Amino acid sequence: MESDPFNALRTYKSLKSQLHQNAMLTLSTIEAMLSQNNQTRSGVAYFGSILSSLMRELERKSDDQHQTVSSLAYLLSILLPSMKPGILRSKCEMLYQLSQTLFKLDKESNVLGKCSVIIVQCLIAAAEEQDRSSDDFWALFSFELQGLLDKRQKVRKQSAKSLQALLKRGLDQDMKLMKKMEDVIEDIFINCSPRNNLHTLYMLYFLNSTLQLLPLRQVSNLSTRMFQLTNMNDHVVTTHVYLSLETLFASRNVPTDLVEQFIREFLISVPPMNEHSDLCKAYIQCFAQAMLNFNVMNKPEAIRFVSLCINTFSEFLLADKTSLHDSAFKGMDVILRNCVDVYDPSNNAETDGDFDIDNLTLDEVSVSPVQKTVIALNHLLTQRYEDVYYYSCRLIETFFSRIGPQAEDISATLMYSLSNMRFKEHKIRMAKESAFGKAIEVMGPERILKIMPFSLLDHDLDLFNYAKVSRSWLLPLFARFVRRGNLRFFCNYLLPLEEAIEKRAEESEEGSVKQKKYVVIAEQIWETFPNFCGHISESTEFIQRLFKIIIHNLQEKPSIRRSLCKGLMHFCGALSKLQAANSSAPILNALSGQFEQVIEILAMEYRQGNPESHDILGAVRGSAKFCSRDNLNKSIQNLMAELLQIKTQQQQYGVGAGADAKNTFDILNGLMSPLALNDKEFDILFRFIKTYLTDKDATIQKKAYKLLRVGLSN
Repeated sequence: MESDPFNALRTYKSLKSQLHQNAMLTLSTIEAMLSQNNQTRSGVAYFGSILSSLMRELERKSDDQHQTVSSLAYLLSILLPSMKPGILRSKCEMLYQLSQTLFKLDKESNVLGKCSVIIVQCLIAAAEEQDRSSDDFWALFSFELQGLLDKRQKVRKQSAKSLQALLKRGLDQDMKLMKKMEDVIEDIFINCSPRNNLHTLYMLYFLNSTLQLLPLRQVSNLSTRMFQLTNMNDHVVTTHVYLSLETLFASRNVPTDLVEQFIREFLISVPPMNEHSDLCKAYIQCFAQAMLNFNVMNKPEAIRFVSLCINTFSEFLLADKTSLHDSAFKGMDVILRNCVDVYDPSNNAETDGDFDIDNLTLDEVSVSPVQKTVIALNHLLTQRYEDVYYYSCRLIETFFSRIGPQAEDISATLMYSLSNMRFKEHKIRMAKESAFGKAIEVMGPERILKIMPFSLLDHDLDLFNYAKVSRSWLLPLFARFVRRGNLRFFCNYLLPLEEAIEKRAEESEEGSVKQKKYVVIAEQIWETFPNFCGHISESTEFIQRLFKIIIHNLQEKPSIRRSLCKGLMHFCGALSKLQAANSSAPILNALSGQFEQVIEILAMEYRQGNPESHDILGAVRGSAKFCSRDNLNKSIQNLMAELLQIKTQQQQYGVGAGADAKNTFDILNGLMSPLALNDKEFDILFRFIKTYLTDKDATIQKKAYKLLRVGLSN
């Protein structure tokens, strides 16, 4: 059974549309005529009836003709795409004449214009391949091209849509037809002038969404011709040229020699930055997209242009309009993210050229492309860019994120420049810290300190610029940004430094400002400790000494207890991984009895209600994994006995559970978590818990049930 060609019209939701209402009334009339003539509602019957009615209505020339003609033409444009090509070819001349008549009937009517374009589109689609070289076929195609230049916006959009549909159906493979189309477009561009640019703009709108559908040869020719329009000094045309080329570069792999040619042209034809912001934004977007396209096709060559792009875009950071600052930043950021690769010193030997902004030329070979990029970024930290330092820092952060862990030498200049900058605005200071933090995260603290070693003991603490010259400002950044630091490095480098600072603090006058400053620096070093505990080796030579210091500091230095507990949690996690790989035996043997001491100290501190309670519990839970089973059982039984004793006292004096009992339950829970209980042990645990399941204190009940859950899960 033939499908209903007007099904979409019947189910159209926008009943407020006058055109839809008129079309439905006209369709009802057509269907009534078919019923009177005993005709089925087939596509052919609809076609004959609508076409004859439309021809009669055009001949009638009445005052109300426009509404009826529009409805019939609208119905015809809906019907034709579903008609068989043979039927359309048989009525080709009539339909083409009809489309011409409808197009010219009312130059203000969007409906008649769009319907005419759709009719011709259907005729072109129905034509056989051998007919494409005929003058009649070119007349049809020319009609579609002329629709692109119509003053009615909806007609232009329909013409573009129709031509794109035809190109997708295979017309893009007809080289002669494409050449004719190219000639028509070039002729429009040639005749373009600042006073007569409307047709050029219309054609650019069309090419913006169509260039990716054309054959590569036509794309190369038309894009070159389009770029020549930028020499007209018409900012509107130039803006749309850039937008069209941006779309092209984003959607197609254009020949590398052509893209390189465009990039070189972009470098020498920078638009004035304070005249037309839309033009500048389009230029930046197009240039950046061309770089991305070039980078995909020829990465080794693309990196040569990165520094020049940054240097060119940086000028827009000095523009009066802040909207251009964002566009310039985004352009530079996307180029850095995509065109800069991980730096490999073995493949990028440093050259001996001067580290100067004047070396940013393609012909300068004494400086490598990566060094040129560093030069361009370093230039953004000069006083000239003081108002946009925020963008400069963010771009440097992007560079650090891409350059990789072995780039400490090539990045040294940027780090020195950044470290010497003093920013008043909080926003810029945070951006600077984030940039340095990215370098620390990517390269690691060892490489950072190779470039900028600490001088914490080499300068007087009373110096006004002590933080700068000693580089103590790096310590908080280490605490925030170090990822998977090596514990051996902490023990061999930072721990001796902390001990020396502690000694200076002891030698200073008791309670003096200098002593307090030394204590703060020592605490800052310990704040970095957790970040170095996630990666441990099988070597035990430094771990024994470290644990003795940890145990001492847990007792004597409450100010760093939180950092120590966090470090212990990370250490236990790393040790668990070694244990899973059967590589933990040397460390466990070396630390025999150490974890029990840690638990004893932390349990006592936790039961006293110290503020680091969460971190203490985590450290207890982690340490319990590496205690001997006998010692763990003994500790658990002692805690149970203490809790029962506390409960007896509470019942004797008629008081509720205190904080000590609740905290003891938490410690008990932490010790139980790694322990797999046998039947006897579980029986003892259950009889203990049973005592608290009906306790008057709801918190104690919850903790008892939680302990039962841990016991059952083990």
